[in-house]
Amino acid sequence: MIGHEGPNSLLSLLIKESLATSLSSSSSSRLNYAIEVFSTSISLTKKGEQEYLRVIELVYMFINQVKKEGIKDYIYKEFQQKSIIDFDNVTKSDALSYANSLARRMNFMDDDQDVEDLLWNPYNFKEMDRDDLNKRIDLLVPSNMWVVF
Repeated sequence: MIGHEGPNSLLSLLIKESLATSLSSSSSSRLNYAIEVFSTSISLTKKGEQEYLRVIELVYMFINQVKKEGIKDYIYKEFQQKSIIDFDNVTKSDALSYANSLARRMNFMDDDQDVEDLLWNPYNFKEMDRDDLNKRIDLLVPSNMWVVF
């Protein structure tokens, strides 16, 4: 069985089966926020390259386990805390890049009132929208997957 974290996590299992050495995941928006992308990058071993279909199978076993167990409140709270830390450290980035990212964000604001929260908005995890998160998780199916090998 694959769990969210710890010795039963997806990466732990991939390492145990000598299929991978690292794993990272992220999400991002494309095309003026019209498309959202969830990406998982896995550094495969030679065995993992040969058995890449097994790796894909394990990824979907993990996704299905997350769907079955549901969203964990404590994980969401960790993301809330991480967003505060990220916000506290964002101004330590290159000034020009930061200004460009703020200007890009302003292009997609529907309401002028949103400008007040321009700096904080991307880091704002006020309340967990369980329905929205479940809808996003439900989209993680093989027919929506692209594999770049």
